Amino acid sequence: WSNIKRVKAVEDVKKAKIFGKLSREITNVVRLHGEELSGNPRLGVVLAHARSVNMPKQAIDKALKSGSGKLEGVAYEEYLYEGFGPLRGGFLVSVLTDNKNRTVQHLRTIFARNGGELGVSGSASKLFVKKGLLTAHVIPQSESGFLDEAINAGAEDVLEIEEPSNKDTKQFEVHTDFVSMMKVRKSLLNTSVEGITSVQAEAVWIPLNQVSLEDADDEQRGEIDKLINELEDLDDVQSVRHNYDIQTQE
Repeated sequence: WSNIKRVKAVEDVKKAKIFGKLSREITNVVRLHGEELSGNPRLGVVLAHARSVNMPKQAIDKALKSGSGKLEGVAYEEYLYEGFGPLRGGFLVSVLTDNKNRTVQHLRTIFARNGGELGVSGSASKLFVKKGLLTAHVIPQSESGFLDEAINAGAEDVLEIEEPSNKDTKQFEVHTDFVSMMKVRKSLLNTSVEGITSVQAEAVWIPLNQVSLEDADDEQRGEIDKLINELEDLDDVQSVRHNYDIQTQE
């Protein structure tokens, strides 16, 4: 029983962190671009993500009201920081913060103690391209129709992701141009093809090339893992992208 309680406590902490980051992002997007989805496609992306991870409606509504000024809230500023880890792997770290100096100091410290360094603007972003990523769950009988619909809607690529824990549906990643992401998502949700159970959308930075870890020593591998985990655990950080080929570490 004590082990079950401990596991649940850890999961609750993880959920709270995810919901906290999403709350910041919703508030900031509404503050910058308003509540109307028709004029704020980014808000649609964030809300779709929030609902897909079962963020409570009450928490979503509170974040929306904070962004619109109906509730008092902290004003966050959005920044994209760039850096390098061991083997010169590139990092893009998206943050929302109410204290830029504090955040920069935290990032600089995390990079430095894990064999890396915080970079300047443009130093690492040139290693990535911004894309749209849709994650869809589809029943096996509808796979063919789903693939046709995705391609016709403007998808650049569709990949099946192994998900052994769920035998009722197949999971697919749909890669799109960033500008076309929500249009493709809408097409998949409104299609006559039945059996598409969910479509989650997010903007991602895709590496143009990956850094192999085949020749990395144990210390470098440990530093890379620790660097990624510490960056993701920082409250101000919304997302972390890197160009390491993690599969070569297995």
